[in-house]
Order: sequence, then structure tokens, then C-alpha cells
Amino acid sequence: MKLSILLLAGAVLCSTVLRASDITVSNFGSGYGAGSLLGIDIADGSSFIAPSTGLQGFVYALNSLEVVAYTTADDPSAFISLYDSVGGLPGNALETLPVTLAVFDADSPLSAYEVTVNSVTHPHIEAGEQYWVVLSDPNSFQATWLADGNGDVNPAKFVDLGEDGSGWTLAGVGYQQGAFLLTANIAPETAPEPGTLLALGSGLLAIGLVMRRRKNRVQ
Repeated sequence: MKLSILLLAGAVLCSTVLRASDITVSNFGSGYGAGSLLGIDIADGSSFIAPSTGLQGFVYALNSLEVVAYTTADDPSAFISLYDSVGGLPGNALETLPVTLAVFDADSPLSAYEVTVNSVTHPHIEAGEQYWVVLSDPNSFQATWLADGNGDVNPAKFVDLGEDGSGWTLAGVGYQQGAFLLTANIAPETAPEPGTLLALGSGLLAIGLVMRRRKNRVQ
């Protein structure tokens, strides 16, 4: 009886996450590529305010991040991250994912430079809070992040000042933010991250099957 209750609770938690009330946060607008392009030396960030789920006790869990960027270097390795906000600038990296950028080709359409990464840890995104999508360049090659189509300005830029220190600053209103698209799913605010729930649900189901087989053998 206790096992049945435990299995039911796990199934309810997992189904809550898997019902997939998706949202999309995007500054693509009617396109991308207009305005000032962001040439990345270390890292640049585009900000957004998280929308409300409309359900008390629920938040969004990151599903995927997409940017539009290319490189002119031999090593196309880069990272896409989701940061929270501290003082109106990127604060803590909630998740960082590796990505391979396309090498620039003058004959290719801008759509050829769309690159998407899927979240592994599914960090929670709380309504009304500011977050940053950050494209970083770990190998200091030349990367270009295409500007958004909505005209959103004031991207963040990580500045390395050597002995004088380093940190984030706003690039200024003369620069548009990089184009990005974020998808997320509804998740319980106080529950474990979706990946944890899926693992828990699978484990409980496996235990239930084993117990059922043992019971049948005894009979």
C-alpha cells in the first residue's frame, strides 16, 4: 500500500512537469541581423524579463536556448549560458552549455547561423525577474552575434581590464542586443528540477515492477 502511494506521488510529480505548457521568449522580432553586430572578445549578454506562468506555486524551467551567431576562426567552440541578474547586469551562471558555431560564409543566409542547445539541468526561471542569455568565447576567437529584430538595446559586455580588474558593463544604447530564443516548461516552484523528477519517477516505477514480480512469484 505504501509503495503504491509512493509510486502515485512520483507519477503525479512527473506528469506535472511533462504536461509541457511551453513558452517562448524571443527578441527575433520580424528577423535578425539589423543594426550593430556584437563582436565577442570574451562574453556578451542579452537580457529579458521572465513572464508569469499564471499559476500560483509554479515557475518555468529552461528547456532550450537558441542564438544566431557565426565565427571567422578555425576553432568554433563557444558556450551559451543562462545568467540571473545582479544590479541590472549578469550575475550567476545558472547553466552553461557548449556549442559549435558555424564558420561565416558570405553566400549563406542568416538562418544558417541559428544554433540551439538543450538544457540538461533545467534551472528555474521566476516570473518578473531579469535574466541574461550569454554567448561566451572561451578561446578568444572572433565571433559575431547577430543583432535582434526588435531593436532592443543595451547588451551587457564582459570587460577584462587586466590589473584594474574585470566585470560586466552595459555596452550602451548604440548597440542592439544579440538575437536569442528561449523555450521553457511549467514546473512546480518548490519541487526538484525536472530532470531530478524524471529520474525519481523512473526509479519508483522500476521498484514497483520488481516488487510486483516478487509478489507474483510468492503466490
